Amino acid sequence: MLNWAAFLEFPSFAQTNGPNAVPTNRTTAVLLLNFCRIALLAAAMAFPNPLPAQYPDVHLEPFHRPILERGPFRYLDVNAATGDTTAMHTHRLPILYLCVSGSEVWLDEEGDNRRRVTLPKGWVGSDLYSDSAIFNHRFAVIGSSDLHIIAVERMGVTEGFSDIRPTSAKPVYHKNGFAVYTFSGKDLNASGEKLHSSGQHMEWPMVLAAGEAVPSFPAGGDEAGKKSGPGDVLIPEAGPWKFSKDAELWMVVPSPSGVALPDEN
Repeated sequence: MLNWAAFLEFPSFAQTNGPNAVPTNRTTAVLLLNFCRIALLAAAMAFPNPLPAQYPDVHLEPFHRPILERGPFRYLDVNAATGDTTAMHTHRLPILYLCVSGSEVWLDEEGDNRRRVTLPKGWVGSDLYSDSAIFNHRFAVIGSSDLHIIAVERMGVTEGFSDIRPTSAKPVYHKNGFAVYTFSGKDLNASGEKLHSSGQHMEWPMVLAAGEAVPSFPAGGDEAGKKSGPGDVLIPEAGPWKFSKDAELWMVVPSPSGVALPDEN
C-alpha cells in the first residue's frame, strides 16, 4: 500500500507579522510538487505497464501452413516467394526444418536482433523451444529464389508407433528429439519394398526432397495416380508408391529411436 505521508510532503505555514497565516515561497513550491506527484500517480494507475506482445503460434502464421499431423509430429509447409515477409510469430515447440528449396533470408528476432542467413537446398536443422523458452521472430525472403521448407513440430511423446524404415535408409541427423533418415526412390523401386498399410508397414510419412512419386491408392480414390513433387509429404498408406529415378526422400522419426545416429556438428 502506498505510504501517502511519505509520498506527499505536507508543508508548515509560516506566520507573518499579523493575524493571518501567509504561505512562504517554499510552501507554494511544495504544494506544486505534491500536485505533480498526484498527477503522475493518476496517470500510472490509468495506463499500467503494457503486457508483452502476443503473437500467433507458428502453425497459425499464414506462411506456415499445417498439412498433416501424425503421432507427435505436426508437418508445416513453409512456402515463401522472393519479397515475401511473414508476420511476427511464436515458436513454443521443438521444430525441425527440411529445406527443399533454399534462398537468402532476412531474420528479424524480437529484441532488435536482425541478421541475414543463407539456407541451402538440402539443409536440415532444428531448434529446441518450450512454453518456458519461447522464441518470437519473422523472416523475409531476400534471395533470388523462392524458399520452400517442410517444418516438423514435435507436440509430445510417441505412443503406439513403430520405428520401421526402408532397409536402404541412412541416418543423417539426430538432435532435439528428431531423427532424420534419407533414401532414394531408385533403391525403393529396386528392392520392391511396399509402403502401405498391410502387415509390417511404415507409419511415418516421407518428405520428397527431389524427383516425383506416384501413389496407387489400392483402396481407390480421386488421388490415385496423382504425381507428387519436391516438398510433398507422402503417407505410407497411400501406396504402393512408384518413384522417379532421381527421387530422394527424407523420413523423420522421434528420437531416441534405438539406433545410433550422428549428432549435428
